[in-house]
Amino acid sequence: MTHSLEKVGRATPAFLSTHPDPGQRVEQLQAFMPEALATYRAHD
Repeated sequence: MTHSLEKVGRATPAFLSTHPDPGQRVEQLQAFMPEALATYRAHD
């Protein structure tokens, strides 16, 4: 199924993908950083 979708120029929907979209992954990690840094600094 994935191969046939790629041939027509469509991407696999995110909910069917086994790997996160690199662009969304970076955005999600950047959004999480303030909370992660606050937790890290609280335990420093």
